[in-house]
Parts: sequence; C-alpha cells; structure tokens
Amino acid sequence: MIGQLRPARDSFYTFVFSGITRFDALILCEGRMDAEVLKELARKLNIRTSKSIAVTDC
Repeated sequence: MIGQLRPARDSFYTFVFSGITRFDALILCEGRMDAEVLKELARKLNIRTSKSIAVTDC
C-alpha cells in the first residue's frame, strides 16, 4: 500500500514527532508533483507490496 500524507507539512510533522509506526517506510519527495509521479509510476508498473509506505512532499 502506498499512501499520500496530506496536508504535507502537518502530516509529516505528525508522523515524525508522534512516534506513530503504522508505516513501514516514508518516501520524501522534493515537491507535490514528484510525489504524484511516484504514485503514478507505482500504479502503472503494478507494484504491490505487503509493506505500508507513506509518500509526502517536503
């Protein structure tokens, strides 16, 4: 599963400072468009994982 953290700033700080461990990985993208491209590539390549991955822009 790949999930988008939104709004980017609030979600990222909540994730980092609250000690939440519900994601196995956090992918930091340079901008909003980069995050959207990453998700689209994963969808088009039919990437499936049992891990929980969060994507956010910085």
